[in-house]
Amino acid sequence: MPLPPSVTRALLKATCDKTALDRKALRLGRSFREVNELLGKRPPKNHRPGSGRS
Repeated sequence: MPLPPSVTRALLKATCDKTALDRKALRLGRSFREVNELLGKRPPKNHRPGSGRS
């Protein structure tokens, strides 16, 4: 049974040949993506807090 393409890509991007470190790096990356989704999108770049515009 072949691995899904997303898993294969993730393993190719992994940091080294030590599987424990690879798994930890993949888990950290997934955690950061989840946090970014929870925090939501950033405000538009032209909006600066405190710029005097309403």
